[in-house]
Amino acid sequence: MNPKFYVLGVLVLLASVHVTSLSQVIPQVELGTPYKKVRTALIKEGWTPVRQNVEPYDMMGAEHRKKGWIEVEVCAGTGRAPCVFVWQNQQGKRLEVVTTGEDPRFNGFR
Repeated sequence: MNPKFYVLGVLVLLASVHVTSLSQVIPQVELGTPYKKVRTALIKEGWTPVRQNVEPYDMMGAEHRKKGWIEVEVCAGTGRAPCVFVWQNQQGKRLEVVTTGEDPRFNGFR
């Protein structure tokens, strides 16, 4: 094998490993999954909950904070009771998890 191609191949491999290690996976989650399981999956993939410095103005958000869910940004106490939980990866990319229900269930990422 030509040494130039060998070195080039090694460099390409190292570059792809570096890029892969920097990107974090957003876990595949089915609609309706309990937020507690979504939270566990995000932590496992290296995402970090973003502490919200403002106390939730609604009872549901306050209850979620008592569970240690520091990332709850806002909840609506009416209708389908949607909540937004904020996460961040190592590169600073923000990810919001939207849930519905008093026992929050996954409704999507944004």
